[in-house]
Amino acid sequence: MKFSIGYNFDSHLIKYFKEHNKKDDFIFQVFFALKNGYLGSARYKEIPKLSLVETEKQFKRLKTTMDVNYLLNSSFCPDLGDSENLRKLDEYISWVVSQKPSIVTVANINILKFLRDKYPNLPVNVSIVFGLKTIKQVNALREKFPNIKRITLHQTVNRDRALLLQHIKNAKKKKKGMAPVEIELLANELCLYNCPKMKKHYFYNSKMSFENVKDHKNSFEAYCIEKRPTDTIYFLNSCFIRPEDVSVYEKLGVDIIKLSGRDASSNYLKRISKAYLSRHYSGNVMDLFDPVWWPEKKPPFIDNRDLDGFLKYLWDNKLKKLTTIPKKFELKWKYRKLN
Repeated sequence: MKFSIGYNFDSHLIKYFKEHNKKDDFIFQVFFALKNGYLGSARYKEIPKLSLVETEKQFKRLKTTMDVNYLLNSSFCPDLGDSENLRKLDEYISWVVSQKPSIVTVANINILKFLRDKYPNLPVNVSIVFGLKTIKQVNALREKFPNIKRITLHQTVNRDRALLLQHIKNAKKKKKGMAPVEIELLANELCLYNCPKMKKHYFYNSKMSFENVKDHKNSFEAYCIEKRPTDTIYFLNSCFIRPEDVSVYEKLGVDIIKLSGRDASSNYLKRISKAYLSRHYSGNVMDLFDPVWWPEKKPPFIDNRDLDGFLKYLWDNKLKKLTTIPKKFELKWKYRKLN
């Protein structure tokens, strides 16, 4: 399996990734964005603020060893009918293109149009922020934007085996002039299943990042963080992919597994990369997720071994999510109250 992982600008990580790569499981790409870039992105709090010169050095160093996915994944875009906004956008993306990233991730239709018209040969990954669930949604974009080379599907598709298989089959076919695309799935975030505030949350974070607002209160984040501990079912229905289940998705035909954490610590990135490359993790399953998802950043302890067979249980019973926790998992999933 190919893995794409978040990068926090710690250059020592690249050596670590390379040392733990295996013949068939390897990190081939890192993704990142400037904190002070013109297009803010949905994850920005702990990203270091680098100058263009420093970032260019990072680009140069990284490209000698692996692919770079540069993020233009703000769901918010300023009014491009305004000449000054357009000038700033043009200037920023011109700089991004000059660094020759392998691909860019985009989350806004107007940015897709801009790239198609001005940089038609620049490969594009459609961000998970787009929330693509259906084949119709994916093909509508592929028909309009031939530079799309990768689709990161909505989190819920991770749990819908039948729909995921349809997406994989559709992605490989050439039709209506559309070239094949790669399918990427996000493995290690804990968004609530079909969260009704997800799009607003992405937009809010993107806009705050764009406006360079510091220390703001994120009410949308508080909503899911406060709700998650109230019932273990919210965790179980988060569409995570455990290291042990990588083989399941590989057999289905998924091309890339994405590991988030570009604003996390280097120790965290080392831990998750080693776990997924090994397809195994012993200990608290919550170690695979950013602790920011829990109140006071204190996640409960749930032995990762207690999840063995969980995905199989869902799919054997033709389930995408649980409405009640089955007895088979009930005792193991008893929530440990936070101190």
